[in-house]
Amino acid sequence: MLTTRTKRAAAVVGLSCTLFAGAAITPAVATPSQEAAYLAALKKEWVGQSQTNRVATCSAYKMSPSGFVGLTVAEVWKDPTLRAMLTKPSLKRVITKWLAWACSGPGTTPR
Repeated sequence: MLTTRTKRAAAVVGLSCTLFAGAAITPAVATPSQEAAYLAALKKEWVGQSQTNRVATCSAYKMSPSGFVGLTVAEVWKDPTLRAMLTKPSLKRVITKWLAWACSGPGTTPR
């Protein structure tokens, strides 16, 4: 069940990759502003997700934040387009910030 949730989260991240497919970002030059732009794209995609998907993603994240971030990064890292845009540490920072933001809605509900 956790794997399905990870794949759902990865799908959200993957959708956002298409926004940057033409960007000339290489791992050697990934800057905080480029990470911020990618994070903004993830947030925009998150709003369009179904409530069921958001609840499932945040439930898995709240059970094991570091484990879920690690699984999500590992799943998303398989995409060669993404590897050309961000380094793995950059991706981990972005995913961590995104999940913390997405799952910090009022009470225990996702945004």
